[in-house]
Amino acid sequence: ILQDLDLKIIAINEEACRILGVNKETILYNDHQQLPWQRIHENGSPIPHNEHPSVRCLQTQQPQRDVVLGLQQSQRTLWLNVNCQPMMMNGQIQGVISSFSDITEQKQLTESLSLAASVFTEAREGIVITDEQGLIVKVNRAFTEMTGYTMADVIGQSPKLWKSGYHDHVFY
Repeated sequence: ILQDLDLKIIAINEEACRILGVNKETILYNDHQQLPWQRIHENGSPIPHNEHPSVRCLQTQQPQRDVVLGLQQSQRTLWLNVNCQPMMMNGQIQGVISSFSDITEQKQLTESLSLAASVFTEAREGIVITDEQGLIVKVNRAFTEMTGYTMADVIGQSPKLWKSGYHDHVFY
């Protein structure tokens, strides 16, 4: 996206339109404040106009790198990693050129992993995770509290360590 000194969008490529879900006619010659979505920080709070990466780039004449922001519209959030670069000519800033990538799926996966890790950590049931060879790679806090074994005691061991004789070999 190319923006002039008034932050009006004067050029946009097809891929940016595809990611944003808009056509060129909708977005050209508008500034980011006129577009139909709310810009948010990762914590969900609104991004004030003066904190938008293209505004900061224009004001500071410094690149803005790897800024994560969300575009929220009707219960859907598109997450972007944004980079902005001042466009200079003869030592004078002429505008801002921005590039971005859609990181929505990556962000959702990260949140899912974080939730799974939280469930594992906070569960009141003892949980043992093994690798494909059946060796223990991780246990949760409830496991160590219930059994008295430390994580160091069991990592790399087989659950056969607790073989009771009540189950057949398939169980282990």
